[in-house]
Formats: sequence, C-alpha cells, structure tokens
Amino acid sequence: MTTDYTNRQIFPKGARVEFHPGMDLWMRGTRYGIVVRVPGPKTPAIYFVHADGGPVVMVPADRLRPVR
Repeated sequence: MTTDYTNRQIFPKGARVEFHPGMDLWMRGTRYGIVVRVPGPKTPAIYFVHADGGPVVMVPADRLRPVR
C-alpha cells in the first residue's frame, strides 16, 4: 500500500485513513476516519468513511491515505 494520495490505493474495511488536506472536512478539524464500506463494481475507487466525530462520507481513493 502506498502512503501518498493516489487512486491506485486499496483500503480494507476497518482501515484507519487520513483525509487529504484540501478537503473541507480536514480544514474543519476532522482529519481521520475509518473505512466502513469498500468500492463496488458501480463505484470504483469511492470509499465510505466514517469521519471521527462526524458523518459517513463518500471519498475518492485519491483523497485518502493510510494511517500507520
């Protein structure tokens, strides 16, 4: 798994991720989340992420990176 923001990344369900600094959530202080649903065949590279202290949001893979 790469550690940069690319759409080639694959995150398993339950993975802890960081949002891209250019996202509105990140600018408002919500910087991390947990993947709750992985992409399906109709939504390639779109993850459902439960933001810390916030809602579940749909996020493209190139706006996420893994937290180690």
